[in-house]
Amino acid sequence: MENINILFATNLNYLPYLDIALKSLFVHHRNLTIFVMHTGDIPKEWFNYRNQFLARRNSVIYSVKMAHSLLDCYPQSGYISSETYLRYYIEDLFQHSQSPYWIYLDCDIVINGNITLPFYEYSTRTLLAVTDPYVHSLPEHRYKTGHSYFNAGVLYIHAEHWKNHKENLISLTKELEKELLFGDQDVLNLYFANQWTELPTQYNYQLNHMLIIPQHITPTIFHFTGPRKPLAEKPDGKNIPPTVQQVISWFKLYHQIGWQELALLPLGFLTLSLFD
Repeated sequence: MENINILFATNLNYLPYLDIALKSLFVHHRNLTIFVMHTGDIPKEWFNYRNQFLARRNSVIYSVKMAHSLLDCYPQSGYISSETYLRYYIEDLFQHSQSPYWIYLDCDIVINGNITLPFYEYSTRTLLAVTDPYVHSLPEHRYKTGHSYFNAGVLYIHAEHWKNHKENLISLTKELEKELLFGDQDVLNLYFANQWTELPTQYNYQLNHMLIIPQHITPTIFHFTGPRKPLAEKPDGKNIPPTVQQVISWFKLYHQIGWQELALLPLGFLTLSLFD
């Protein structure tokens, strides 16, 4: 299989989490091409510093500056920033890679293994994603049909099947603006209804997965969904379930360890098992 492209969309406020995600990618992968979509508030020096380490694993990170005016028409709801709508513009990047394989990742994640395996194990003729346990727990949600609602924080995309959707997604967002509860995630679920394939929980192990009785798996991607983020939690916070505390500690470990130290570790050295 060709090299895998990784996508992020973020702003300066989420830079500490983007750095954690990048460090954990570096620990577990080689041969990645990484694109970070932003509106110009991340300095080029930030990218240059990380590229000197990523190059050791035949990987590279690119800064993709998007016009801030693109986001003016999108609503901002609570902790959901307008930058999340940059996902609509993913197809604009396809011209920059010969590989059709793309993985979109939210910034509030930690990689815990090889995230490229779904491209080998599942059909790439549809969007690949993991269901959203929080939305499924809601008694009602307009864009949820049974168990057919995915979390858009981790998306496995084949370029041939994601082309020519941008304008439709933008139009649909404008049409539904006052009805959206979870921003572009609602729009993506409506637009791609019955056109996506469900992945196992391990590829997007979300906060609600951590809060319920844990499954006996080693998650490949930890995703700290919701408004409260792990770097803001108190180290010895009371009433935090042990599984959640473990994951918070894992985020903080990656936050504290430097790129120089990570570069000395062998591939795959850091792995968190919830059941040791």
